Amino acid sequence: MRITSYFLSIISTILSLVAIAAADSGDNPAIYTVVDSSTNVDELVYTFGTLHRASGYPNAPVFVFFGVALSNEAEQALQSATTRPVTFVDIIAFYQDVPSIVEMAPGTYMEYVQKQRFLTARVWYEASLEPYNVLMRITDTTCLTFDTDYLPGFPPSAQTLNYKSYSIPNTPELTKYTVGLYPKTLSYISDNGISPANVELWAGIVNCHDHQNKVPKFSDDFELVRKSFMTSPEVQAYHDYLAKKATVKDFFERKWSSSTIMYLTVALFSDEANTSTLHLPGIVEKDLWAGNYFPNLCRVTG
Repeated sequence: MRITSYFLSIISTILSLVAIAAADSGDNPAIYTVVDSSTNVDELVYTFGTLHRASGYPNAPVFVFFGVALSNEAEQALQSATTRPVTFVDIIAFYQDVPSIVEMAPGTYMEYVQKQRFLTARVWYEASLEPYNVLMRITDTTCLTFDTDYLPGFPPSAQTLNYKSYSIPNTPELTKYTVGLYPKTLSYISDNGISPANVELWAGIVNCHDHQNKVPKFSDDFELVRKSFMTSPEVQAYHDYLAKKATVKDFFERKWSSSTIMYLTVALFSDEANTSTLHLPGIVEKDLWAGNYFPNLCRVTG
């Protein structure tokens, strides 16, 4: 899957061969990542080493939200990998705070779900991110392969962009991680009189669900988000419904992913003119499970 992403990036680069437009002067971006015991910190250090290629805002800060304790050595390695200011934010208490409505067997692995809840409904309200209006999310598998002079802001656009990411062709979320998400969303929009704003994306969701019993997803490893979109009343209400209210029981039991929820969110609330789903040239996703680290592209030395 990530190999496909890599080749899409290379093809896009060859086809473009033109200068990417400069950063939007109205953006005030920050970069963030979430670290827990599933994170490969060594690879995240390499990711940080490629952040100089997000050259639109060379001083945009990086925030590391950690759900498990980080060693001093890990923090120092991450800070040393980039010239940007790096702030470490403790979210261990959030990881440990399981809603009372959730009934999980003792010893059940909660980290994954808590990270998805944090990415869905919590990160936008973190006090440390209050000054910033655009957020670029990265992970240990993200790699920036050449200079892009608007990142970590949005590309200039005729209309203000709410969201930019991409989906990898033919890789919707596995069915076992989407059970109930689509019908719960249908019930929610029916009960609240919501019509999908992005007709094309919503049609793709309906088609994928009806024919494959799956739901499309955006990248797990890269996205640009306008915070005012995520904190708008309609988006906040939908996310609260999924991640905080009675439906949170399904969230935990079914392990819904934030990237799938984001696809539904964008389809429902961000029209085509305010959304970019084209793969971004220069973004490569390392496949850590398969050992595809792309060292020639993703290892910055000197």
